[in-house]
Amino acid sequence: MARVSRREILTAGAAAGGGLLLGWHQDAGPRVLAAAAKATQPVFAPNAFIRIGTDGRVTLIMCQVEMGQGTYTSMPMLLAEELEIGLDQVRLEHAPPDDKLYANPLFGDQERAARRP
Repeated sequence: MARVSRREILTAGAAAGGGLLLGWHQDAGPRVLAAAAKATQPVFAPNAFIRIGTDGRVTLIMCQVEMGQGTYTSMPMLLAEELEIGLDQVRLEHAPPDDKLYANPLFGDQERAARRP
């Protein structure tokens, strides 16, 4: 059996990967373009915490619970200052339960306010 060098393995792997990528790109291209043309997003969401509507209103999604620290007041103020808009254009919403998007990186879970009946 002939000995294969690392360079030959890398060359063959790059060629195979490039071929797979081209094949996938050609198959998915028309479907992706058609779906993108149909879907018009009503809001711009650069990440899971900020949404900017077509009317210019900004929604801040907070995953922290307000317990007297003033986060529901200070975070919208900081956002309005950074975006150079008025505070009346910023709306705050509490994050929906979704540990994948809003989990605390230290504890790995999402803190939620307890509701009492």
